[in-house]
Amino acid sequence: MPPNGKGFKYACFVSYKHPPQGAPKRHFWKWFAEAFCQKLNEHLTSGIQAYIDSQASPGSSYPPELSQALCSSVCMVAILVNQYPDSNWCVAEWNAMAELEEKRLGKGKVGLIIPITLQNDVAKWEYLTKRRPVDFSNITARSQLGNVGESKKIRDIAAIIDNWVKQISNTCEDCDAFQLAVSGEVVTYPPRFEPPNPLRQPS
Repeated sequence: MPPNGKGFKYACFVSYKHPPQGAPKRHFWKWFAEAFCQKLNEHLTSGIQAYIDSQASPGSSYPPELSQALCSSVCMVAILVNQYPDSNWCVAEWNAMAELEEKRLGKGKVGLIIPITLQNDVAKWEYLTKRRPVDFSNITARSQLGNVGESKKIRDIAAIIDNWVKQISNTCEDCDAFQLAVSGEVVTYPPRFEPPNPLRQPS
């Protein structure tokens, strides 16, 4: 049985846009996602921690591993950059957690997707996603994640996640059979934004 005894292996799933092919190994998006996850885990107190894809088991099949990790996570932190909505992987992760959110909380209730932004203003992302993101757009170096203001933001996010871990009692899904619906990766620039919410597929 998972550490919290409620069917979950992870407190949250960290969703982020992978750097484009040929990008430097220390690309900012990937660096931030990994550094943020590390800092977040330092503040989580529920006994289970955050999942990021760099934790994937060597030799594992990537789509099933991510699918099962997301399903067995209580909630999701989405790290928003301009190209996030253009990633079929990111959109699939967002849509999957939005569906799990409705099953776990009830129709019309939200909170299990916690957006944070690295690019653009908070108001723009709030308009596009219908959720208020936490602003990390001033971060430029690893050390800045440890300053007083940014540390407080991460502690606050950890407290929200810990609270969801206490409240949510089961996964509502057979995680072994759960699959993200992901087609081939498509990247365009500028990003395709189709208000009001490009992250939700038409029903």
